[in-house]
Amino acid sequence: MTKKEEILAYLSSIRPELESEGIEKLGLFGSYARDSAVWGSDIDIIMHTTPRFLQVHPGWEALRVIEELRSSISHRFGGGRVDICDLSGLDEVKREKLLKEAIYV
Repeated sequence: MTKKEEILAYLSSIRPELESEGIEKLGLFGSYARDSAVWGSDIDIIMHTTPRFLQVHPGWEALRVIEELRSSISHRFGGGRVDICDLSGLDEVKREKLLKEAIYV
């Protein structure tokens, strides 16, 4: 199994729990999604939160949940850098670019 496949499998395994908390989409983009990752490449995660996410995790709690997600992915894959991008906070141009290359679980 490639690291890309491992990342996607892990995201698939945690998706049900995240969905119950208001994260409706979860995926991989960037160098791992394009199969161009090299040693030291960061893992780029894309997600889309619903209004429910902020109802379940108001204020700073939402940031804590996202940081815990980032940390768990980093720990799972050797402690490397993980960036998480929320689709709901992107302008249309960036959103379209990410949607074209993202692999959703």
